[in-house]
Amino acid sequence: RPQLVSTRVVGRRQGDRQFELEAGAIADEGEWVRIDAIQHGVLYRDGAVFVTFTAKAGRWHRQSNDLVLTGDVALVYEDRVRLYSDRLEWRAEEERVVSPGPVMLTMDGDVIRAASMEADLDEEVVRLRGDVRIERAGGGRIQIAEVVYWLEEDRLEGYGQGQVLVVPGGGEPGER
Repeated sequence: RPQLVSTRVVGRRQGDRQFELEAGAIADEGEWVRIDAIQHGVLYRDGAVFVTFTAKAGRWHRQSNDLVLTGDVALVYEDRVRLYSDRLEWRAEEERVVSPGPVMLTMDGDVIRAASMEADLDEEVVRLRGDVRIERAGGGRIQIAEVVYWLEEDRLEGYGQGQVLVVPGGGEPGER
């Protein structure tokens, strides 16, 4: 099958641009298009840049406009929130970004790790689930079942049983 090198891919749904990316190479694989070395990826919301992304590889489903990114995936929201995962799925019809596996999110010096993540672009809300661990920049740790992050309000909410470890002075536990 033919393969194109150094190319741009634009995903549209009902005429509206949903994503755009630069790729080192793309190749036709039937209903899917394989994409290698993804750089300068953009997800759009209401015609404006919503998040940017990079990944080692991906697959784009022509009919549904779904996009699956794999390998060192990095997603950036407003240059203040960064999300890292080995796999991210853009579900075009629902306008959702999903990571079925472990994710790490950084914001304002805090680091949040979770077993999975789902983001609803329409609501601008990110749900982190499964053994969520928050390492606060100023010290301390929180462990909880689920965290909901409201992007527009820059607000975190925790749900389920959890633990909070407060460390005076921002040091590590056991340090004096």
